[in-house]
Amino acid sequence: MKKMHRFLSLIVAAAVTASALTGCLSGGGNTGAQTTAAQQNQNQPQPQAEAKAKAEGNSKAAGKNINVAAATPPSTSAAYAYVIGLTNSLMAYNSDYNVTVTETGGAMDQAKMLLTRDTDFAIIMSSTADEQVKGTGSFEGHADDGLRTILWFAPNIMYWMVNSDMGLKQVNEITPGFKFGPSGEGTSNEQDTYRIFKALGIEADYFVASQGDALNAYQDGTIQGVSKGGYYPESYVQQVFASKDTTILSLTDKEVEQIISEFPYYTKYTIPSGVYTNQDYDVTSVASLMGIGATTETDPQLVYDIIMAMVEKDEIWKNAYPTGADIDWQTLTTQTATSVKLHAGAVKAFQDLGYVVPEELIPQEYASIYGN
Repeated sequence: MKKMHRFLSLIVAAAVTASALTGCLSGGGNTGAQTTAAQQNQNQPQPQAEAKAKAEGNSKAAGKNINVAAATPPSTSAAYAYVIGLTNSLMAYNSDYNVTVTETGGAMDQAKMLLTRDTDFAIIMSSTADEQVKGTGSFEGHADDGLRTILWFAPNIMYWMVNSDMGLKQVNEITPGFKFGPSGEGTSNEQDTYRIFKALGIEADYFVASQGDALNAYQDGTIQGVSKGGYYPESYVQQVFASKDTTILSLTDKEVEQIISEFPYYTKYTIPSGVYTNQDYDVTSVASLMGIGATTETDPQLVYDIIMAMVEKDEIWKNAYPTGADIDWQTLTTQTATSVKLHAGAVKAFQDLGYVVPEELIPQEYASIYGN
């Protein structure tokens, strides 16, 4: 039976810095403490008194206190670092913003917060977002045509890892009764595992728990495998490899074709040899996209400023999330066809930056907001 996961709530008044973030991630877990920018923003460039205007009609008035709500995955996730880096960049770009960050159990919790309009922006996955706009899967009967993308920032590669003593090399070698952690309860990666395993006819004895509890269960031998999504190197995967001799399982090319045929938001992805300790083999897997999502109720000016902050104050978020520093997120966002349209504010920002945004990504409300 699947257990209900308690929704985690961490309120962080404003942003934390990259230096403070490092300690938070290494410490692991949710402390429940409240932290102010004044306490933690000592080693980052201080926010500007006035933000520069980016285009005619998009100048920002100084001296306002603009409250913004953001949601993050658990602090053990690398994507948490990305959101905090983004928030720091935004506040350095325009000091008028006052951001409250809520730490959740995972992407599914964040998707639900977007669905109920309880946050201005949050992490989204292309797989979960596709279901949300179409009203399928976990969102059966609850289609959300107001979901929008601000940006995509990295592939979310699926890792299915097992104790090397089991002798397994491929995902299809998992058999009924195999004790396996499908990823953190309430995360989109958990849903990815269920979805893909079901499509491939793979059955396992699922250990449903938080990501941290699953890692502990793997370390003490309660379960034989765990799953996680992310880019590489992924910190959680590094912890798994550090705990015992571990093998990342591969998909066959035929299985990849089957998955993409049924779920077109996935793409084939190879984890190259040597990324992790004693990983002397390439791994064939699939990936969705990790991004920042919003809704039609999110202020277009806020979204516009987020894009501009990520460009002009990129040293801040890159310091917090060095894994994605070399990814061309602007091109990834403007040239990737997904079922979720871009937010009008993002379209305007990318156009002002010189990018061509395909018509199929431009939402219908863009013309009424910007008049063209």
